[in-house]
Amino acid sequence: MMQNHENRFPKIFLSNIVILIAGLVVLVAAVVFGFFSQPKEFGNVDIVLDCLSQNVEILTGVDGIAHISAGNDADLLRTIGYLQATRQLPNLDRLLRVATGQMSAAHGKKFIELDIAAHQLDFVALAEQTLAELSPEAQTLFEAYCAGINAFVATQRHSVAQQFRLAGYEPHK
Repeated sequence: MMQNHENRFPKIFLSNIVILIAGLVVLVAAVVFGFFSQPKEFGNVDIVLDCLSQNVEILTGVDGIAHISAGNDADLLRTIGYLQATRQLPNLDRLLRVATGQMSAAHGKKFIELDIAAHQLDFVALAEQTLAELSPEAQTLFEAYCAGINAFVATQRHSVAQQFRLAGYEPHK
C-alpha cells in the first residue's frame, strides 16, 4: 500500500506544478495585455472627427488628465465622449446593458434577474422621459456626447472589436 501512495505523489505534485505554471502564464498575459491596452497619450497626434464643427485641442498633462480647449460646448462634449470611449468603452457598454436589461445577452444566465429588474423598473422609459424634459440646449449637448462615443466606435473598429472579442461578446448597438 505504501508503494502505491508513493507512485501517486509525483503525479499529483507534477499536475499541481503544471497548473501553477499555467496560472502564472495566464496572469502574466493578462498583465501584459492590460499594460499595452492602457489608453495611449495623444501628445501631438491629430485626431480627425467628422462630428466636430471646429478644431479642438487636447493637452494631456503628466498626470494623464486631458485638458480640452474647444470653440463651443457641443464640440467639447463630443471630445469628452470620444476620450471617455477610448478609456472606458467596455464600462460604458456594461452600464448601457444594465440599464436596458441586456446583461445576460453578453454575460450569461447569471444576470437574468438583473435584466428582469431593469425591465420592471423600466429604466429605458425613465431615460426617455428625462431626455424629453431636458432643455433643447441640454439635449443637444447630450447628443453631442453620444456622438463622440459613436465616433470612437466608428473610427476605431479594430480596437473596439479586439476589446470586446477578448471580453467574449459584441458591444451593444
